[in-house]
Amino acid sequence: MLTYLGQGKRRYDLSPVTIASRSYWEFQAVFDGIIGLTRPDKSIRFGSRRLWIFPPHHLHGWSGKKGKEAEIAVFHYLSVPESLRVITERQGFLEIPLSIAQCRHIRSLAVKCTRYRKKAGPSMMLCFEHTLLDLCILACDIFSDVSSQNNETDSRKWVDAAMDWYGQRMAENPSLDEVSAAVGFSSSYLRKMFWDSLQCSPKQMFDQMRFQRAMQLMVESNLKLETVAAACGFKSASVFSRAFKEKFRIPPCQWNLKIRDSA
Repeated sequence: MLTYLGQGKRRYDLSPVTIASRSYWEFQAVFDGIIGLTRPDKSIRFGSRRLWIFPPHHLHGWSGKKGKEAEIAVFHYLSVPESLRVITERQGFLEIPLSIAQCRHIRSLAVKCTRYRKKAGPSMMLCFEHTLLDLCILACDIFSDVSSQNNETDSRKWVDAAMDWYGQRMAENPSLDEVSAAVGFSSSYLRKMFWDSLQCSPKQMFDQMRFQRAMQLMVESNLKLETVAAACGFKSASVFSRAFKEKFRIPPCQWNLKIRDSA
């Protein structure tokens, strides 16, 4: 869920963001100009055309070059997909260089989200979730490209094949052995490929896929909870509810009401 959005021109030299621990995920992009990541030791790391991603409780602030303006976009989310969470928390935070085209794309996402923040509409929550997924895909793809270059591995294509196979049979909740057999590897080797390319286990990724589809179904339809649970491979609505609450700290029915009320 998007909790904050800021975009436009900033003078971090005149109005720096103090170093603090935040309780949300932060995506900070700079499209034009230069901004500086301020660390607890007071050192500053300047960057241009960058996307920074920080997990909750990361200590940092922002500053700018004296007399220089920068164009930025900041997104705060309560949670992110499991694959990005694992990558980011293992690295501490991510700093990703952006091309001009990628800057344009993130800028357009911020503009769309800003319109909905000013005037809510039926597709508001879908727009916010789409933006989160686009940011995560961009980050994971760039990270995977670098990892692939360093490790000279083609694990990602087999991981993608496993995820595609699982996604088509999600309602059956196939086991890891079944997924592994389908793509022609042992379960232990498939686990290794998931860690090599996504830095998470197959179970973590498959669970993320199930919850993502469940949230999509709840938002886009009036299906009963039993139907949503079955479509996503849960044995019953009660099993789904317990798993959902354990992960997001709120029952699916209450989450759905909040989403619909905010739209």
